[in-house]
Amino acid sequence: QLISPFPGTTFHTLLAGKTADFDGAPDISVRVDDGASAVQLVAAGAGIEDPLARRAWLEVPQAALHFAMLLAVWRLTARRVAGPWSLAAPVLVGLYAPVMHFAGRTMGESISTALLVIALERLDAAKHGRWHAPALGGLLLGAAVIVRYGSAVMVLAALLWLVATRAWK
Repeated sequence: QLISPFPGTTFHTLLAGKTADFDGAPDISVRVDDGASAVQLVAAGAGIEDPLARRAWLEVPQAALHFAMLLAVWRLTARRVAGPWSLAAPVLVGLYAPVMHFAGRTMGESISTALLVIALERLDAAKHGRWHAPALGGLLLGAAVIVRYGSAVMVLAALLWLVATRAWK
């Protein structure tokens, strides 16, 4: 059973693994497996067929996102703790068993969590004179909700935090 945000459309047809006729246009015969994501559709369109290359297509950007999350943890800690102790937080977050287990999986929870951590660090950076940080923080909060709608609770908590610390402008 395919769940698509666009049922009955050409995009849904491509996601379902069927070829599309595009209302009399030549059949482009794009075929991907059931449940394929838009990212995999792009990979198929780019001619990436090797399973290992497809896996790298998905996992390299996710690894970069989690590395950015660890950098955000370090920046947040470095603003509060001086010296080499600021490196302890990203090491501990990186070695935390659920982070280790889920970070390599292409799941909405792990992607949303990384986006939330980076967003909260950017919102905190705004208090330290970085003018573009709130916009990026807000954009990442929105992206976290798009990836996983349950993250809206964390967005509400972030907004309450901004109001409580008088960072809301």
